[in-house]
Order: sequence, then C-alpha cells, then structure tokens
Amino acid sequence: MLYNNQVSVDPQVLLVEDDADTESLVIRALRKIGVNLVSVARDGQEAIEMIAGLSKAPHLILLDLKLPKVDGFEVLLELQQRGFADQSPIVVFSSEDSATSFNRARNLGAAEYAVKPTNFEELQLTIERLAARYLKTPITNSTTGS
Repeated sequence: MLYNNQVSVDPQVLLVEDDADTESLVIRALRKIGVNLVSVARDGQEAIEMIAGLSKAPHLILLDLKLPKVDGFEVLLELQQRGFADQSPIVVFSSEDSATSFNRARNLGAAEYAVKPTNFEELQLTIERLAARYLKTPITNSTTGS
C-alpha cells in the first residue's frame, strides 16, 4: 500500500502504549533519529478519543495490542473506519507473537506487525527501520554513528 507520507520537516507519530518503560524507550529511540513530535495514548479508549479529535492522520501510528479499557484490535478497527489505515501506516508494535494476532491485525489494516524487542539496542534498530520505511527519514545508524 502507498501512503501519503512525504514527510518534509517534522514527522508526527502516534504511539499507543500502556507500559511507561516501553513508552519512554520508544520515545527515546524516535528522538535519537530526529522524530520529536510524538503523541501518546496510554490505553485504547484514550487512543480512540485522540483519533476522533484528529483532523489529519499522523505520519506513523505505533500500536500495542494489549491495552487497558479497549484493546488494540478495537483501536485498529476505529482507525480503519475513519480511513486512517489508508492514510497512515499503522504498525502493530506488540509483545504478542502469534500468527492469529498477526493475521487479525493485517486484516484490520495494519501495514506491519513488529514484535517488541527485549533490549534497547534492538528496539532502536527496529525504530530506525520503521522510520526509514514509513517516514522516509534519512537516519543515522545509532550503533555505528555513521
């Protein structure tokens, strides 16, 4: 699928994540590659409310599945119904690693399903890969400094 994601200056990311430590690490990884505009929803209900208030889709949506109040699949359905799945890449970013969840997420409009890495270096590389693919941002490999 092609997205209208020609990011000029400041890419905007919506992070839907209930774990404070993961939220902090993802934001840190995004900032290391120059992505500073990150909105955070800490549960599915908050994400749906944020989505309802948006006039324009963010450049990238990182979505956990295991969320309080409303799960990530319901958030995906809301994003799909509002047409955001066609405007913005939605990356499911979850610790859940099952074919059933992968297939369900893809059927609901997720562009990609990424299993959360267990350490910061792997998380940084995953975020760099996602940014290069979906934000079209020139990135510096943080592990080599090049």
